[in-house]
Amino acid sequence: MRYKLIFQLEDNVLTVNYRECLISFLKSALKQYSGGSFYKEFYGECKQKSFSFAVKLPRCSFVKDKILLDGMTVEMYLSSYDLSDMVILYNALNGQRYKEFPLPMNNKLTLKNIFMEHEKDVRAGEMICQTAMPLAVRDHDRSTNKDKYYLPDDERFLPKLKEIVLCQLDSAGFDRSLLEGFDFAMPEYKKSVVKFKDTYVTGALGLFCMKGCPELIRYLYQAGVGSRRSEGFGYFNIVK
Repeated sequence: MRYKLIFQLEDNVLTVNYRECLISFLKSALKQYSGGSFYKEFYGECKQKSFSFAVKLPRCSFVKDKILLDGMTVEMYLSSYDLSDMVILYNALNGQRYKEFPLPMNNKLTLKNIFMEHEKDVRAGEMICQTAMPLAVRDHDRSTNKDKYYLPDDERFLPKLKEIVLCQLDSAGFDRSLLEGFDFAMPEYKKSVVKFKDTYVTGALGLFCMKGCPELIRYLYQAGVGSRRSEGFGYFNIVK
């Protein structure tokens, strides 16, 4: 299930950490909905989220730690494989309509509308897809608490991606056998380095081909693929 959220800004400037701002908005909406009873279900400690999101900004330019926008409207696309989670998120977000949410640099964000987006029907075992946000494949070293990110032309990329997808399946309660036959190819891509919180995330943008059983592809289409999906990475659209 997918939703499109339309936001209005008070000023045409955003911090480069705008992903963090939108996550704060989601958290605030959940805290205010139903007495905050669902907040821990989404943001409990080390809990893997069921959703991913993408952000579409008006034409923009980057100036140091700022993004200057050619317009005041921001679109956010929210997707999840879990129907109950999306109902909760919709209700929480709907309760924030027309309420101003403070942003850095004395700006404000107001949710104006929420629309349900059409989803492609996944029946084939091979799909051509387009990233809407960078695809991040992270290798996290717990002993040093440091991250490495692999790009599609790195031989470590596909094994690590398969490992990440397997963890996604485990967390979502799917059978591991769905991973059999999974393959991923992105022969051409644009490297993306994004500032997120106090670190930088390296990812890939472009067209890719994904092979596997339709159930797995459908799940990844709804949940996002790769690392940091609930933080604005790994959201993609199906081209054909």
